[in-house]
Amino acid sequence: MDKVFEALGTLDELNAALGVSREHSISVGNGLDVVLSEIQSLIMDLGAAIATPPLSSTERKLKYVYVNFVTYSNHFCIP
Repeated sequence: MDKVFEALGTLDELNAALGVSREHSISVGNGLDVVLSEIQSLIMDLGAAIATPPLSSTERKLKYVYVNFVTYSNHFCIP
């Protein structure tokens, strides 16, 4: 269970850093705020999936998070 809390804490810190980055992006007007907002949303979905006990989740919910996260992440991977 400690790994679950560690993962949730790490995601929370990442989300906070993205929030600061998003505010900076808005203030300088570089247009990245939309992308950062989408990433924050995915991180929240991932955190929810991690926090949900395995026996309480459904295959559909897990697939939704996995497909969205992997699909979106592939946009940022360098081939």
